[in-house]
Amino acid sequence: MTAEEVIRHDAGNGAAGKTRYAIRPETTMTDAAADSALMGAWEIALRMGLSRQRVQQLAERPDFPAPVASLRMGRVWRTAEIELWLRTHRDRPAVETGRSI
Repeated sequence: MTAEEVIRHDAGNGAAGKTRYAIRPETTMTDAAADSALMGAWEIALRMGLSRQRVQQLAERPDFPAPVASLRMGRVWRTAEIELWLRTHRDRPAVETGRSI
């Protein structure tokens, strides 16, 4: 279903404010899209198994990746940078870093 079909479908059903989206199973993320993938605090929290509040605390650390933008919903980071940070910091013992994640 294309975006135009979604709009026509919703208009025909009188579904004001309610939009249905169809995701095609053959859709894949390209390398360029993967490089530009973003995460908010909620997605990082899910990935790390922490609360959004704890992610916000971690984001204040000088070694945490810098956000690429601050939106109304909050800051967003590049997924690749967060994954790299996790690989380098999750493997270090708390004694070495002086803090735990």
